Amino acid sequence: MAGENLRTLLRDLARALGGAMALLTGRTIESAESILGGAIDSIAGLHGFETRFHGATHRAEDDLSPVTAALVAARAMHQSGVLPARIEDKRAGFALHYRDAPEAGPAVRQIAEMIAEAHGLTVIEGKMVAELTLGVRTKGDALAAFMQEAPFRGRTPIALGDDVTDEDAFTAARERGGYGVLVGATRISVATYAVRDSSAVTAWLAAGLRA
Repeated sequence: MAGENLRTLLRDLARALGGAMALLTGRTIESAESILGGAIDSIAGLHGFETRFHGATHRAEDDLSPVTAALVAARAMHQSGVLPARIEDKRAGFALHYRDAPEAGPAVRQIAEMIAEAHGLTVIEGKMVAELTLGVRTKGDALAAFMQEAPFRGRTPIALGDDVTDEDAFTAARERGGYGVLVGATRISVATYAVRDSSAVTAWLAAGLRA
């Protein structure tokens, strides 16, 4: 769970912004909530497959049968020792984590691509993880959806993130007159700005709250 100081900062900032703050994550809403402890009300989980807005949670009605079939295949490969990764079922997709065995990264990514191709899925590569999804939703789509509704509508969007999957949100923010902020990474990015690490983000948010 995030530290109490951070949760308090996020609550205060959301209040100061009139509720116009959202979390866009590849995690489930339930998982995000377990970390944030209710600090942010508006959440897009699983890259927008599920959203919580104004207290109501909505899940898209996508056909998840390809995901189910691919997950069965991945689990079989894991049990046979072919797939050296921890499997996380996210309902609308699943993740293959190899943080505990980074040397297995190339093999995991190759297997992920093979499974995805066989079942018509998309592979999203992140930090020590390959995620298989239907590929029909991104964090950019989630940002765009929030921007159509109050209290976000008419505001300047600022997207912060440290993962490859945040690039879509950076693009969506820029297309709407805002900008992206890349956190802690040195890769090529569409983000307008970059900060050193999460501590720098916390300091920046706190300064904004005091301004």
